[in-house]
Amino acid sequence: MNVHSKQTFGKSALTAGNTVIICVAVHQQKVSLLSCVWCILSWNSRLSGVFGMASVEENYVRSVGGDLVSSIITATPSMRIEVLRRKTAGRMHWHFRQPELSLFWFDKGAERLRARIDGRLVERRFPGKSKLAIFPAGIEIEGEWNVGPTLDYTVVFLNPSFIGERLRHAITDPTVAFEHDGLTRGLAELCREAASPDNVFDLMAEGWSIQALAHISRVSERNQQQSSEFRGGLPGRSRRRLEEYVREHLTQPICLAELSEVVGLSKRHFLRAFQESVGATPYNYVLSLRIAEAKRLLSETEDSIVDVALATGFNYAQHFSTTFRNATGMTPSAFRQRCLS
Repeated sequence: MNVHSKQTFGKSALTAGNTVIICVAVHQQKVSLLSCVWCILSWNSRLSGVFGMASVEENYVRSVGGDLVSSIITATPSMRIEVLRRKTAGRMHWHFRQPELSLFWFDKGAERLRARIDGRLVERRFPGKSKLAIFPAGIEIEGEWNVGPTLDYTVVFLNPSFIGERLRHAITDPTVAFEHDGLTRGLAELCREAASPDNVFDLMAEGWSIQALAHISRVSERNQQQSSEFRGGLPGRSRRRLEEYVREHLTQPICLAELSEVVGLSKRHFLRAFQESVGATPYNYVLSLRIAEAKRLLSETEDSIVDVALATGFNYAQHFSTTFRNATGMTPSAFRQRCLS
């Protein structure tokens, strides 16, 4: 049996506590109130006694800023999925602590999270495909999002008893701002199915939950290993995230603090790991990507030299020309002429 509800407009606050969250306008409700209550009680009865989790009387909270524009919420025995859209301007406060392992997919609008996770200060950006986050059961997050003007996101809460029957170990560490093609594809399909669940949606949700749990467990294990191995340099995944971030921000100034935030390291640790992995300073690395993009624009477009300079993060054409000549041995105009000949 699944419980499904839908809201397509109007303001609504997501408040949690220990229950399934049902956000519905009365005229849009697709299930009876009795069914909603059954689902709430069913989920609450499963939350205690798994991996040492405290009872549902614990102080859980879910406070989200901005205005809720739409929500699709579907609960099954293995999990519940919430597909949400919020509107806000600039920064959005977030306070979150729930009794289930949760997987977030910030599809559109999430830029940066500044928060304390169980008291530890964390700052993460969400560049490129790095739109996923895992938060273990009972962990507390409080801070601010840079979002907007619209935030589209999905959160899946996995039933604790479902996890306890399938995993021998608890997932205890959060993983924030990572990419995973398999999870992202699965979430996209799950969102589509959850919008209009049929009589076999529970079966599909159970299969998806088993597969997602395996992916989540592996991601969590790799994250723990990488935390202890960063002394040897940046892993490939972190280098890819850095390149994506730099390419997306070529027109803007990029500082050392930003790059270290992307991979979750202090500036000092990042400098050492970056130098060992890339063999160049962050400044020269960013500059090389700017020059590579300038070469592409000069050879593939008819943009003026000034426009190419601005598109690659140079405020002055003369500075761009001098830097380009130092890097390539020829001026931008000469490079373009050679490409055309």
